[in-house]
Amino acid sequence: MKPNDSDQIFFELIDLLLANNLFIAADTALEYIQDLHSTQYLYTKARIRIAQGRYLEATAALDEMLPNNPENHEAWIMRGHAFFLHGNLFDSEESFIRALRIKPGHKDPVLQERLGIIYSRRKAWKDAKTVFLKCCKERVSTTSWIYLGLSQLRLG
Repeated sequence: MKPNDSDQIFFELIDLLLANNLFIAADTALEYIQDLHSTQYLYTKARIRIAQGRYLEATAALDEMLPNNPENHEAWIMRGHAFFLHGNLFDSEESFIRALRIKPGHKDPVLQERLGIIYSRRKAWKDAKTVFLKCCKERVSTTSWIYLGLSQLRLG
């Protein structure tokens, strides 16, 4: 068995463990991966770290990965979510906007809502209104409607 084959088996195991919320076991399985700088390793490491609530470690892994894969849409979204959950709104917004520029027509309701929440927290009410209006048109979400109403209220 080649090293790459064994890594692939561990990646499949990690996917199964993450799907069943077994984060400690997934972290243990990650230690057996041999290629520590592959895109798949860094992306998987970030997924595990976010699940564990270790957001800065997740963003560090993604920051190592993204220079070699700057068009990786999912990685930019994950980076944005990690920064958002950590409370870093500036880097979160930057990552979400980068993801939207890579795939302009992509519809990710969580990304859109979080981007709108970032605008609301920054008191950029006009931008928040635009984002939440789009969210409300695309799907039913109480969060979107509440923030749309708040944006409208703040804009007068």
